[in-house]
Amino acid sequence: MQVGKFSFARGEKMVFVDWLHVDAGYGFKARGKAPEKMPRGVKIVNVKPWITLDPILEADKPWEADFIGAYISMVQEDDGRYRVWYEAFPDYKNDGTSFLCHAISHDGMHWEKPDVGLVEWNGTLENNILFTPAMHPRGHGLHGLYVFKDSNPSCKHDERYKLVYTAPDPEGRGRRCHGAVSPDGLRWHLLDDPIVKEPCWADTQTIIEWNDNLACYIGFFRSWWHNRRQVYQGTSTDFSRWKNLTPVLVSDPNFPPDHDWYTNGFHQWPGAQNASILMPTIYRRSKDDLQVEMRASRDTTHWYRLPINPILDPSQRKIFQGGVYLGHGIITLPDGTWNLPVGVPGYFHNETRIPGSRKGKVFLAKWRQDGFTGIKACPEGSFWTQPFRFSGSSVEINLDAPPGGHARIGIQDEFTGKYLPGFSIDDCRIPGHYETWHQLAWRNGGSLEEYQDCRIRLHVELLRSTVHGFRFL
Repeated sequence: MQVGKFSFARGEKMVFVDWLHVDAGYGFKARGKAPEKMPRGVKIVNVKPWITLDPILEADKPWEADFIGAYISMVQEDDGRYRVWYEAFPDYKNDGTSFLCHAISHDGMHWEKPDVGLVEWNGTLENNILFTPAMHPRGHGLHGLYVFKDSNPSCKHDERYKLVYTAPDPEGRGRRCHGAVSPDGLRWHLLDDPIVKEPCWADTQTIIEWNDNLACYIGFFRSWWHNRRQVYQGTSTDFSRWKNLTPVLVSDPNFPPDHDWYTNGFHQWPGAQNASILMPTIYRRSKDDLQVEMRASRDTTHWYRLPINPILDPSQRKIFQGGVYLGHGIITLPDGTWNLPVGVPGYFHNETRIPGSRKGKVFLAKWRQDGFTGIKACPEGSFWTQPFRFSGSSVEINLDAPPGGHARIGIQDEFTGKYLPGFSIDDCRIPGHYETWHQLAWRNGGSLEEYQDCRIRLHVELLRSTVHGFRFL
């Protein structure tokens, strides 16, 4: 998207991770010019998730006797199923002794571990195991597990599912990132060579996604710099060869000196072409535990810390003692909420693992749909958007308005500065109930289709409410 030239395709979302889409206003009273389009009484906020009371997965199988790992991957399939991939440790010796396992659900809340019949364990195929260290050429498991369904339109059918894991470098120079591919997410073929050539000491979850706008894969990798962990970003056109790895999360002067980065928690914002979220885990060395923060970006390279942090903290629940990890994969449940997996290892980071303890649980972190961030009135405020073009005939708003809160929207022509006929802020009908996405209406009941070639602005007035986004349909 060219700077200053915004346009939104039909169904594409305008979301507020920063002030990019908000006009900064202009004018100085001291010079005799009244301020124009000046935002007032509003601020950018991010939202902490609600965590399910009960775990959706826990260690309850014989091959999970020691614990299940905290690096969780979720995928929502087109047929309505939800899928999870996770690590299980039947007899923990080190991180390389994990099994790759699989679970499915039809509602996102109740999960089963199906007998896939692929790997024999203790004389039976009745298990949900997909891979064990015995199946690896060098005898180690797929630690740092991450699975995703590739949305690259050129992806081969038998490589639609991809997996990233870490393994020790054969020459003893740290760890390397490796890959695997699968037609169905069950049967995996390991790639011969590491996908990143340089050793990087990456023993955590590496996240990779296909980006349609850039026509390449974007990956986030963990490494070290002067005895502190940091996160690198890189790109690839084919998944197996990466270039331009540059640090994007480094030692933060706003952190205490004993804090550093652990996982990255990268997600592109579904339906928004220029917004991404990081929900990285922060390792607190003095406490030997982990918490989760939230950061945002428009270009996946420059990241800024959002106001409300941490979003997940060991102090929230007794069971979180030792730390929490936010996994990967935004799934939309039947209730319309966005959900991400929360891995709870049940141990402090360097605590000795107890054989047969069956620790490790997975919960869901829940947000309203598109509810990671928004613009909040304090308690009332207003702003104008930057000018933009759109495709569609109607506009929807995602508004969190408690009782007594509301929003009014007007649509202005950029060049005349006047409201479009029938679309003034006074003509906006204030509905009595706000769903996650609600179609706005004005008294004339007219369509916006004739204005698709115009550059317009939205004039937004808020009262005790938070707007999470707009989209045209």
